[in-house]
Amino acid sequence: MNLKYNELTIVVISFKSNEKVKNLLSLIRNTVNIIIVENSNDRSLKEYYSKDNNIKLISKDNIGFGPAINEAAKLINTKYFFVLNPDLSKINEDIIINFLKYSNQLNDNFGVLGPRYKNLENDKSLKQSEKNQNIKYIKCISGAAMFFLKKSFDSIGGFDQNIFLYFEENDICKRLNKKNKKVFQINSIEINHERGNSFIPDNINEIETMKLNSIWHFSWSKFYYLRKHYTYLFAIIIIFPIILRSMFKILIHYFFKNEKDLKKYKYRLSGLINSIILSKSFKRPEL
Repeated sequence: MNLKYNELTIVVISFKSNEKVKNLLSLIRNTVNIIIVENSNDRSLKEYYSKDNNIKLISKDNIGFGPAINEAAKLINTKYFFVLNPDLSKINEDIIINFLKYSNQLNDNFGVLGPRYKNLENDKSLKQSEKNQNIKYIKCISGAAMFFLKKSFDSIGGFDQNIFLYFEENDICKRLNKKNKKVFQINSIEINHERGNSFIPDNINEIETMKLNSIWHFSWSKFYYLRKHYTYLFAIIIIFPIILRSMFKILIHYFFKNEKDLKKYKYRLSGLINSIILSKSFKRPEL
């Protein structure tokens, strides 16, 4: 089997994740084409990799996860590309080789492939396929590691530019499946994912700011995803109880002067309301 690294590009989206990116790429730095989109406009990574001819770095103000991948995709002319989160364990050559092998085994009849997350077996928020087959069709894979066939990605126009954060992988997997460009989990390829650890804050205030912004975007994107794929009315029915609970929690925490939780539920409600009234996903962390 002729497996060529020049058929593959690695894509990493970084937001204040410099050390995580360096650790992630340490074992494949000189092996394969790599594109890094630096979403906090920090140019120190570019300086660090300045002598690596196989690495391209795009510096951006924070444009979001999916839109950043779309920017990288404009520069990709390889058959496949592999999106990796900085908070994955180190990726080695064996993992790359195995993805290339399975893409050949599938005769490129797929949209995107994902690994099994061995440290998240009991995480109910992550749906993984059963282990009884090496290659298993699945409705959606995690966005932490996504091995795309480039022509399948291009055929649906890439990630939804309207989604800044959260549900972008649900959306693209659903669109790929609708076009019969199947999504598969490769259970024999196992990776560890330390979720939520890619961002390296400068101070404790940045941690709280990022948490609040994450709550806002999760709420906004959840309603957007539901109305996009299942109608506006269906989205309202699903979200309405969450709105009522959030309003109740806001009153309770206001009464007891619990500022931290009050902020959290205000951000949740704000994200939902702005999505319901069809506002764009405008919230950005003020760091």
